[in-house]
Amino acid sequence: MNIKSELEAMSKRMFADELLNKILAAHKKELADTGFEAGEQSCAEAGQALAAMLNEGQRKSLAEVEATHWDSLKYALKFSFTRGVYVGFHQYFADDADADERPFEQFVGEAILRAPETQRHSAYYEKRKHVNELLVDLHGQLGETADEQLTSAEIAWGEGACGTLRYAFYMGYRYALSIIEEVAPLGSTLELIGKTLMTEHELGFTQTRLEQERQEQNEMARRRQAGTFLLSL
Repeated sequence: MNIKSELEAMSKRMFADELLNKILAAHKKELADTGFEAGEQSCAEAGQALAAMLNEGQRKSLAEVEATHWDSLKYALKFSFTRGVYVGFHQYFADDADADERPFEQFVGEAILRAPETQRHSAYYEKRKHVNELLVDLHGQLGETADEQLTSAEIAWGEGACGTLRYAFYMGYRYALSIIEEVAPLGSTLELIGKTLMTEHELGFTQTRLEQERQEQNEMARRRQAGTFLLSL
């Protein structure tokens, strides 16, 4: 048995399209649940609406953009998951003084989303560069309405990329914690509660009581405003 080949096969099975689709669906639901998706289009909806406005050559360019974007998401999925695993183990084994208060920003944001560090990950960087070149060319060909629709599609793609990185990182992080819980002495993960809450808060998956109250107040204000609008019709 070739261990390297088996590990690569395991990786392909783990980071399959099915998992990426589940993550994107979870991210979309999160946006809807928090009210941020109101009025926004999904990646698929934006792409379909735009395709109807394009000629054959432009639709081919759009299809290439979407395919390359999907490949970059698959790279981001594995990239962020593995770094989430690393952070989980690092928080458990390292001294508190070595623990970063913003691990996602340190190991993902600064590594793959910031120049010039992102150029170190050539596979991802070249895909994003190619997408940007295609988009610049498309923008130069489109009328005002189609150009605005393309911008909406770009926003949806960007949101999907951020969601993929967040969820994949957290999945990797939780995977590490599950291994620690299974192998280490009983109650070992209890020592990580503070760091876990800190990590979840950075990712936006947990909130302080103050943040919860502010969100409730904003939601109540939004509902009152909506009710006033309905009464005025």
